[in-house]
Amino acid sequence: EFGYRLGADGLHLEADSSEQAALTMIRQLRAGGRSFRAIASELNRSGHRTRRSTLWRLESVVRAIKLDGARHERRVA
Repeated sequence: EFGYRLGADGLHLEADSSEQAALTMIRQLRAGGRSFRAIASELNRSGHRTRRSTLWRLESVVRAIKLDGARHERRVA
C-alpha cells in the first residue's frame, strides 16, 4: 500500500516517511479544492515521485487517494 512498507519482520507494515509526506500533501491540496491534475503537478514540482520513481499523473493521485481511504476505513471498522 502506498505510504507503507513491509517491515523487517516481513509481517507488519511500517510507515514510509517519503510516501507519508506525499499523502499529507495530497490530502491538504484536495481539502483545498485542487483537482487531481493540479495535485499531480504540485507533487512533481515539489520533487515527490511515485513508488516506482515516476512522475505523478492524475491516475496516480486518484489511486493513492483510494488506497488511503480504504486503509482509513479498515482502521475505523
